[in-house]
Parts: sequence; structure tokens; C-alpha cells
Amino acid sequence: MSQFQRRSFLLATAGLLATPHLTLAQQQTKVARIGFLFAGTLAQRPQSQGLWDALKELGYTPGKNVLVEIREGKGKVEQLPQFAQELVNWKPDVIVAVTPTGITAAQRATTTVPIVMAIIGNPVPSGIVRNLAHPEGNTTGPVIVFDANLVGKQLQLLKEMIPTLSRVGYLWNTDTFASLSERLLHTAASLGVEIHPLPYRGPDTLHDALDLSLGEKVQAILVQGDPVSFDRRAAIASFAAAHRLPTAHLWRDEVAEGGLMAYGLSIYKEYRRVAPYVDKLLRGAKPADLPIEQQRRWELYINMKTAKALGMKVPRSLLVAADELIE
Repeated sequence: MSQFQRRSFLLATAGLLATPHLTLAQQQTKVARIGFLFAGTLAQRPQSQGLWDALKELGYTPGKNVLVEIREGKGKVEQLPQFAQELVNWKPDVIVAVTPTGITAAQRATTTVPIVMAIIGNPVPSGIVRNLAHPEGNTTGPVIVFDANLVGKQLQLLKEMIPTLSRVGYLWNTDTFASLSERLLHTAASLGVEIHPLPYRGPDTLHDALDLSLGEKVQAILVQGDPVSFDRRAAIASFAAAHRLPTAHLWRDEVAEGGLMAYGLSIYKEYRRVAPYVDKLLRGAKPADLPIEQQRRWELYINMKTAKALGMKVPRSLLVAADELIE
């Protein structure tokens, strides 16, 4: 078994450093055991630091009361059931499972260890939980409620940013959605904007989809938020900058790394929302007694440096409405 597959350590990224010789008081303090099941690659998700930052604020002290066991699938989701079982065998107090594939693998591995969900939409249709107010079982946590109007609002804001906008490329993963959003097409028609699909399937065809935007002569690109585009956010930003194409996104993180604007969420903040659930469970609460909190408020982020590089003047209405202006 590789070192990557079997490792137990105090979480250094949150300042949780191992202490070789504990004091008597430290020895008498229970050490919390938190399993962390991640489908992707942590090196590409520094935003997960939000969980550990928030836990530290809740009193989980370096070298004293937090031990973490991590399994990361690095995109090989078929390995998640094995990793989930390894975490259960480690006998954690809580497992934090990220995205639906990680959560499902954890649920199949245990019906008794509390599981906290992270970065997931409505879990009821897929059967991950039965009820948001009363989760039942051993799984709870915060979720994201994706409003059907969201993509339409993103296009409206892009049009407000660029009043002359008439041709928009929509970069979307056909593995995630089989067809274009009807709400997007309806909003586009009302705004006098043509939508030009830029479909891709997995990371290998993403650049082909971007190249298609040049042939379609689009004036901007609206990026569907999915794991592939998020992982390749730097490549998308580089392409957009090279061809002077404004981009609109779902995640703040994509804007922080060069996109023009986003109407959506901060993944860092989403990870912070997980920490209170972990804390309550470690203090004795039952998952079934912790209602699932739904994120319904979207935020507007604008990268002012990118706007300047594109020679764009951000309308005052958007400057006032923005939750964050990234310099």
C-alpha cells in the first residue's frame, strides 16, 4: 500500500503540528479523530483550508486535540469505497466527505460513524438523505441549493457589465448536463444575446471547446461551474486573457485567479460552513438532530485588475452591488 493511501497525521495546513512530548494536561485531553474523504486532489483545492481554519477558531488546538486521517482519490473515484473503508477502520469520531461520490462511498462504508457532507447540491433526490430538516441516519451537513434562475442572472450581470454584448459562448460539460439550460436560453432571448454552445466532455476536450469560441466570434464566455472547469481554471483564465475575452463564472476562486466576474459562491466559505457540524458532533450531537443548512444567497465578485487589462470600465451599479472587488 502506498504512503498516499495510508497516512495519519496532525493537519499541518491549519497549524496543527505534532508535539512529541505532551504535558500531563494535554494527555488528559481527548484527541478528536476526523476522517477526511476527498475525491479530487487536495493540491488543486487549497480552498479546503476553510474547514481547518474554522475548526481552529472553534478551539481545536495545534498538537493538542485534533488528529486527521486523509484519503484523496486524485480523480480516481473508483478507489473511494476502499478509502472510505480505511477511514472507518481507523475509528474516527467524524468523517468529512466531499462531493456526492465521496459522501456515497462513506455512507456505504458505515451506518454508525457520523458523516458531514461538504460541497454538494440538494442531497434528497439522489437519496443521500431523506429529509433536510430531519436527516435521519448518520449523515448531515451544509448543502448548496442551485436556483434554476442562477445561470440567467449570471448572463444578466454579464450584459450589464458589457452593454453591447450580443454573442456569448457557453462553456459546459456534457457529462454534467445533457442539454443547455432552458432558463439560460430564455434569458438570452430577452436580452438580445445569442448563446453559442462550447461543449466539452472531460478535461481532454476542454481546450477544443475554448478554441471553438474563436470560430464562433463570441464577445465573452460564460463558464458552467463544474469540477473539470474548476480544476482547469488557470488554463481558462490564460486563454481568456490571451484572446481578450471577458469570462463569467460560478466560483469566486475562478475570478481570484483571473476571471472577470462571478455570481455564485466562495468554496473557501463553503468549507467553513462544515466546521460547526463537525464541532457539534464531536461534542456529542447526533447527525439526525442537526438540520441540513441550505445556502441560498449568491454573491457577486469582480476582478478589477482583469477589467482594467481588458480596457473595461465597470459600471457603478455593479461596483455598488459587488460583495467583493478583487484587486
